[in-house]
Amino acid sequence: MTLRFLHAADIHLGHRQYDNPERMNDFGRAFRDMLQDALASGVQAVLLAGDLFHKRDVEPRTFVQAAMLFGQLKARGIPVLAIQGNHEGSAYREAFTWLDGLAELGLIRVLGATYRDGEMLLEPYDDEIRSGAYYDIGDLRIYGLRYAGSSTSRVVGDLTEVLEDMPGPRPAYTVLMLHAGLKGVLDQYAGTLSRENLDALREHVDYVALGHIHKPFAQDDWIYNPGSLENNSIDEAQWPERGYYIVDVTPGQSPPHVAELRNSRRRRVIRHPFAVDAFESPQDLYDALRRDLERLPRGDDRPLFELRLTGVLNINRSDLDLRYMEKMVKEQLEPLLVHLQDQMASNAFEIRADEEQPREEIERQVLRDLLENDVRRRAHSARWSELALRLKQMALARSHPTEVVAELRSFQAILDELLPAEVTAEVSVEEEGAC
Repeated sequence: MTLRFLHAADIHLGHRQYDNPERMNDFGRAFRDMLQDALASGVQAVLLAGDLFHKRDVEPRTFVQAAMLFGQLKARGIPVLAIQGNHEGSAYREAFTWLDGLAELGLIRVLGATYRDGEMLLEPYDDEIRSGAYYDIGDLRIYGLRYAGSSTSRVVGDLTEVLEDMPGPRPAYTVLMLHAGLKGVLDQYAGTLSRENLDALREHVDYVALGHIHKPFAQDDWIYNPGSLENNSIDEAQWPERGYYIVDVTPGQSPPHVAELRNSRRRRVIRHPFAVDAFESPQDLYDALRRDLERLPRGDDRPLFELRLTGVLNINRSDLDLRYMEKMVKEQLEPLLVHLQDQMASNAFEIRADEEQPREEIERQVLRDLLENDVRRRAHSARWSELALRLKQMALARSHPTEVVAELRSFQAILDELLPAEVTAEVSVEEEGAC
């Protein structure tokens, strides 16, 4: 007999991403669409491997939405089995969570092993007390362990020992739900396991249903992690093939299960790189960006847009108006929101100063190097640095403001004389080359 179940994790209902209410709706829609597909696909159970909710304090409308959707599954006789993730409760203390609230309403069953006198207990789920470590559906047994943080390896080790000593016949097919990462896959996550930890369970478990890491992966037709349902960060858009598994189980056959990864419906993400190396003024950069954006196709789905600024910036960073650049993107493409990723490198320099060099010379050298990083001032960096030093001395001497203004006007007059001559010289060179 074949049994079909859905395996999902990291749904993060209620996530008001970037403080945008429409993003919170996106997470709800992704969850609703998944459950509608579950009903259309004829699943006989839904397994949620942690982080159904984004945070411990759930907004009432988010809870009501979840309750209504689970009510539809209950009306069709489809059990929902869940475990607690790190976003829903603490790994170090027992507390009643909103996940437990859904269980109290009889809409889901929250699985989790308990400890007594330091020993792990694996007891069947009791609908009267709303507690238990496993639940049986025909020949299928589903175990669940709540998120255990840094104790994950120890808890999995305890589970292995208890399963080895469990009396009675082994179930025809066994699933283990864990909210834990796997070493070698995004190791910055807490609560990770090694393959050695998990492989000890292979004799007792046919399908490991993971959650926690938002990157999808599967190993050895045994360990499955569907990834996040929606993009919890724009970086997650790099994994387009993710969502949830539809799994058909036929005990006794080879293979005993077939797992199909189905992509969840997510808001579109555009990650657009823009190189800044070639520009000698902010206006040149803005004009080029506008032309670049005009070439992009427009749609009516209001995507998330990431503008990634790359390359070496040859102008002063403080002269760039990043908000103006965001405004340009909004006017051209009408995205839901713009995320500006500053990956620009400054035209950096290394200062090598002689320890016996006078302080004034060191200051002059530093100022000149800084000015030469801006192509607009590079040709006259020595003049600009001398001006800066003179203004510093005037400030220390408490010179009258009119004297400071006169110094600046004098400097402006010198630049006005130099710049037209330079432009004329450049034109003459170009004309001679043309001849």
